[in-house]
Amino acid sequence: AMAKPVLMTSSGCLHINPGDHEFGVSIQPEKASAWTSAMKQILDNPDQAKRFGKNGRKIASEELSVSVFDRKVVDFIHEIIE
Repeated sequence: AMAKPVLMTSSGCLHINPGDHEFGVSIQPEKASAWTSAMKQILDNPDQAKRFGKNGRKIASEELSVSVFDRKVVDFIHEIIE
């Protein structure tokens, strides 16, 4: 949401790969050196970092906003009722 590139490791809670959606870099869990590599990649590629940030902001506003979450909850409740 802050229009910054994301460095993210898989936690099992959020099923989105930042590399697949071009908003950041996915890092393998328990690989400390991968964090260093990812940070270096972002620092060495300012145009890529800007693009990742822009893409992340778009995803946050279009897919992860409060209004989208609210709509999904309402849709889910309607689905249960039906």
